[in-house]
Amino acid sequence: MIDLFWEAQLHKETYSAVLNSALKPPGTKQSFAEQVGISPQYLSYLLDPNDPRTPGPAVAQKIAAASPLDPEQRASLFEHLFLASQRRLERERSRREVASHSPLTAQVAMLGYAHHLACASTDHLQIRPRFLAVRDASQDLLKQVNPHVAALAAIQICFILSDTQCILNRPDDALYHAKLARLLIHSLDENIYRSQREYIDRLEFHAIRAEAVAYHNLKLPRRAYACCEEADTTRAIRERPEECKPHLLRDKLNALSHSPRFTLREAEDLAREVSSISQRIGGADGPIWEFLVQRSLGRAYLKYGAFTKARRVFEALLNDLHRIPHMEPLHKTVFLNTYAKLLWQQGYAPTAQQARNLALSLAEDPSITPQFAELRDHSGPTMGPFLRDLHLLPTEEAAEEAAHEV
Repeated sequence: MIDLFWEAQLHKETYSAVLNSALKPPGTKQSFAEQVGISPQYLSYLLDPNDPRTPGPAVAQKIAAASPLDPEQRASLFEHLFLASQRRLERERSRREVASHSPLTAQVAMLGYAHHLACASTDHLQIRPRFLAVRDASQDLLKQVNPHVAALAAIQICFILSDTQCILNRPDDALYHAKLARLLIHSLDENIYRSQREYIDRLEFHAIRAEAVAYHNLKLPRRAYACCEEADTTRAIRERPEECKPHLLRDKLNALSHSPRFTLREAEDLAREVSSISQRIGGADGPIWEFLVQRSLGRAYLKYGAFTKARRVFEALLNDLHRIPHMEPLHKTVFLNTYAKLLWQQGYAPTAQQARNLALSLAEDPSITPQFAELRDHSGPTMGPFLRDLHLLPTEEAAEEAAHEV
């Protein structure tokens, strides 16, 4: 079923790109809609690669015939228009068949696996279609679930949707599903789920973190920080501090560094607390946590404008990069992209480009894919920030940097 979602999305993205290119001149879309016999609003839905709506065969034929393309291109356009709609119909039939023969837990598991595959992909051409397919399938399944009867399944789908929408730059919808997950968690009968209390506690903790991430992406750092403060009062933190605390402290540091006013002492205190925990954890995870929090601290310095301190932190990390146990290409890539940004802001464009090139070569390492799976399991409710750090998803900042390069 997920493959059908994905294939439909690929056809949709292809035909929308072709039509958006052909209808680029101002006023063209309005007259084109009139020629085809559809409303401009409906045409805008069809041209939006993120909108699931597709034309029926008759409208697809009219669109292809009216398009300002040569005959071969019109035939190809019609094929993509037709198959985008056809694959969506097939996936709907498949969904109904799966729903009638597969238990809900199996359907949620399939969604989770599809989400895992999307997170594990490092192919720029595959990432967005995969996540859009997961989004559409999750939305369809959530509509079929009665949360009063299957609360845990609904909560798990909400987590998948919140994470996916975060990655697709829809923090508004990500926030809604994080809040819905949290509401459903609070509505659970503790007597019924007594044997799963530890799991429920973790869900509550990560639901609050998912809200914090959504607020952060909405550029509301104070609300994100308030969510972190609330997460700090959860039972999961009290009972498993060394497992949960490092995630929360980094969330706090990231929220703090984007606040209009913050002191470097606050940021440094948070980093020291993570360092203290990482020393107690030891083993393979300790040095990784130390590396991650120092990177977050360096970004806080960068945001604050303390470029000398930021560079000192990043240069120290660069020198230690090869000595950190289990420091995989994934973490190195994230670091090098951040370091390149610092160099770029300080006017060291050639060195910044070298760091970017090295990051790109590491991102193409075949071993990076299984590391996504490990990081996804380790990092909690969202992979969005990691994917953006890896420059696998476009960001406003990346667009600005590209403009400066031009």
